[in-house]
Amino acid sequence: MAASVTTSSIYHKQDLLFTEWKQSPLIALGGQVICVLVTSHIFQMIFNTFGLPATLANIFAGLLLGPTALSRMKYLDVIFSPQNSDMYFKSMALINRIIFMFLIGLELDISYLKSHGRPVMIFALTGVAMCGVFATLLSYPIVILIHAITTVELSVFAFIIFLTLTSANTAPFLVIRMVADLNITTADTGRLAVHTAVATNVVCSLALVVMISFRTDSTGAKRSVTSVIVSGLVMVGVVYLNRHLVRWLNQQNRNQKYLKTMHLLCVLTVVLSVAMLAEYNGYDSVIACFLMAMTFPKGGKTTRTLLQNLSSFQDIFSLPIFFAYMGFQADISWLVRNPRSLGIVFITICIGVGGKICGALAACRYLRIPPAGVTIVPFLLSLTGYFDIDLLVTSLGINLKASKDNDNYAELSYLMNNLVATTGVITVGIVGPLLTYIVKRDKSLVYKPEALEFKSLESELRVIACVYDSRPVSTMLWIIGSHTMPIDPNLMHLIEFQPKTTPNVMSIHQRQEGEESDDEDYDDDDVVKVNNVLDVFVAETGLWVHQLKAISKFSTMCKDVCEATVDWRASFLLLPFHKHQRINREMIIGKEGIRTTNQKVLRYAPCTVGILIDRGLSGPPQVLPDSETIQHVATLFFGGPDDREALAYSIRTCKHPQVNLTVIRFLLTYTKKFNNCDDATNEEAPSIMKSSSHEEDEIEKDGDNAFITSFYDRYVTTGQVGFVEKYVNNGRETAEALRDMGDMYSLFIVGRGGRGPLPMTIEMSDWEECPELGTVGDLLASSDFGISGSVLVIQQHRHSPYSDNH
Repeated sequence: MAASVTTSSIYHKQDLLFTEWKQSPLIALGGQVICVLVTSHIFQMIFNTFGLPATLANIFAGLLLGPTALSRMKYLDVIFSPQNSDMYFKSMALINRIIFMFLIGLELDISYLKSHGRPVMIFALTGVAMCGVFATLLSYPIVILIHAITTVELSVFAFIIFLTLTSANTAPFLVIRMVADLNITTADTGRLAVHTAVATNVVCSLALVVMISFRTDSTGAKRSVTSVIVSGLVMVGVVYLNRHLVRWLNQQNRNQKYLKTMHLLCVLTVVLSVAMLAEYNGYDSVIACFLMAMTFPKGGKTTRTLLQNLSSFQDIFSLPIFFAYMGFQADISWLVRNPRSLGIVFITICIGVGGKICGALAACRYLRIPPAGVTIVPFLLSLTGYFDIDLLVTSLGINLKASKDNDNYAELSYLMNNLVATTGVITVGIVGPLLTYIVKRDKSLVYKPEALEFKSLESELRVIACVYDSRPVSTMLWIIGSHTMPIDPNLMHLIEFQPKTTPNVMSIHQRQEGEESDDEDYDDDDVVKVNNVLDVFVAETGLWVHQLKAISKFSTMCKDVCEATVDWRASFLLLPFHKHQRINREMIIGKEGIRTTNQKVLRYAPCTVGILIDRGLSGPPQVLPDSETIQHVATLFFGGPDDREALAYSIRTCKHPQVNLTVIRFLLTYTKKFNNCDDATNEEAPSIMKSSSHEEDEIEKDGDNAFITSFYDRYVTTGQVGFVEKYVNNGRETAEALRDMGDMYSLFIVGRGGRGPLPMTIEMSDWEECPELGTVGDLLASSDFGISGSVLVIQQHRHSPYSDNH
């Protein structure tokens, strides 16, 4: 008897517990979040063994916990089913989308859009247009199937619009996450897919807004037009005030790397206020926040703080839950219950994927680019995500006879939501493994660095400038900012890891919460000083520099630098010299580990490497050169692949109004006598075209002459670059010539000279101190030589052991 009482009391407690779950949506929401995170982590460990994207793991976790599987069980449905917490889920999803699209706007590469805006828009528009064509051709069979399984009467025209918008719309957050999982974020096709996904989402959302605005009669349309104009003016005013708020916040936190927590909350309040204002007026808040983020001042402490804090929150917590909720919404079991629904889903998938593939082919044909180079783009663009189906159902009049008060509307809303959710999840499940297979097989996605000598000037140059402290930052940034050709700059802060100094390094980054330091003097804080110089540079030039960081021991620093180079697909790696100049112009040795790292990087780097001996540029080393100051730059050319690489790098700066470039070609004296014996018809041609030396390799000599000839015809004859020939007999005369021009130039660019000693430099190697700089670079870096300008020594990319291992 006692046992039965105990058993009944246990069942009674369980019923009370489940009743409490049902009556408390917040408790149900918390249980769902915990289960989703744990299940996603388990799936991710399983999927990683097969090389599948982590996004698939999150979506499959949602499928497992959703109505497709576990939520069909009675007791688990109380925890996993969102029936009592549906509004909480929708609110969380909306806030996540707002924050993530705001982050996308902050990180969007405006320079890439300026140079590739035309192909991005063409890919986006052709994809939307072809989805519309496919929707028009295939909508009638879907309508017939829907009539066979429901009692809802559909408007075919409105349903075509529905299919077009839902199939053409691309989820940028899903594409960005998938591209990151596939490790092609910095690949050209990956960047094209991300920017096209954003453009496609904006086009579809704006089309929806326009259709909503003009869905009523003429009087309502006039009011909608007025609402659009007023909302636009309010948006412009908010953007204007926001820019001034950001500048004020950057000035208030001058001696800190990040904003204070209170200031960060103020910025987020403005963002969410704009979102709520857009939602109140019936417009897409996500697009409003995205457009506001695009106008956000790039660089500075405010942007750095937002990216640092919001990105971590999104990656660790928000996005896994959001992607799991995508799977949670899909009820794939309805496909089993009604076989006709399989045909509906199959045709809908064909509309989305087929439309994007045909759109990409049409764009490639119009742009005259090979389709093989953008194989993954249409598959990435076919990834659809969250879309306000209820808004489409009510605003576009899909069911002309239904209203929100009858059963037809509920049936239609369930059908459309489940159709879009199921189609999106199945598409991701098909496209995800397919993309993994294509990326592994596509050789065009493999990182293959190209020497600057052979790289087109119109192609983007990706640079990683490494610093250990704040001394060379201003000169490195000036070298980056003086480029007139497309460039993608990155500044990588290398921090030596030492157990005893780790608390000091961590205390620097702990101040990102806005805590004041006990020391009011930040001169010794390299992290803050590096960012201060960078912020000034970004504010003056408008060139956004990505920030990277590596904390490791000097013994493994080379590996971190090379891996970052591969991850960012950089073509040029800029390193600081291990010596720095004092006020009395004496070069003193810093940490010996820096020199060892430089030597390793020169040997194993997967791209062209430059070492900067920083002596400042027309001013103190820690002050950026004035924008009106002309910097006289000299490129020294002795011959060989490294010198050609140095000249190829110099070409990218010759059109900058702040740069006066002069190329100085060193030749043996007897070459001049040989040239004087030529015909008079060739007197105006540069003598280097006919130089000959038995000690030079014939192939290299021909390469030097061809490269210099092309350079001379294109830049010297047009007056863009100065050209001087220096005739010397030996290394001693070469050193004297270099000493004479020591105060004439603020920057010397020279090749390392890995080909071996030349007659013009062979005697200069007697006093060689730093072989990693080459003969000429080592001489120019010496304190005893009397050179006042900075020196950039460049080594052309060679086949390295690191390339064999990757």
